[in-house]
Amino acid sequence: MRLFIGVEIPEEIKARLWGVAEKFDFSGVTLSRRENYHITMQFLGEVPESKLQDIKDSMSSTAGNSFHADVHGLSSFGDRMRVLFADLGEGSEELRSLYSRLGAELRNHGVACEEEKAYRPHVTLARVKFINDRDALASAFEKYSSTDFGSFVADSIFLKSSVPTPLGHLHQILYERKLPRQPAP
Repeated sequence: MRLFIGVEIPEEIKARLWGVAEKFDFSGVTLSRRENYHITMQFLGEVPESKLQDIKDSMSSTAGNSFHADVHGLSSFGDRMRVLFADLGEGSEELRSLYSRLGAELRNHGVACEEEKAYRPHVTLARVKFINDRDALASAFEKYSSTDFGSFVADSIFLKSSVPTPLGHLHQILYERKLPRQPAP
């Protein structure tokens, strides 16, 4: 099974993101499916079914409270704009901390996962294979570089499978780990 652990974002934010992503529908650009928008915390890749319980145990033992997050601005990976994504502002530090703790727990349970790296929480909107008019894409992209797409409370992390189909990947929730509400000050 191809698996990842991530955070869901609300439908109203997905709708705002999609309204912008559609403007990047150039030849050579593959838009992510709107229903698949999420924040990846750990991409696990192909994992044997025998490791599912270890992954769930790792998620369950990873401490953390719910937190506020906001999706704000657009950016890209690579100087050739290979991956177009929406950035996170508030909530980024909490996600980086959770990413690090989750990775350590997964490794402690013998689950292969991403090594500790400079993790940048984001929502992937599109992948660029080639583009004939990079300037037109960059111009369309720049218009939304500081757009506020909304905020939400991240109160769960999900284990999902990703099944490739001719229409793109289908994501299915396999496990949800609720994050307790932060105590009031």
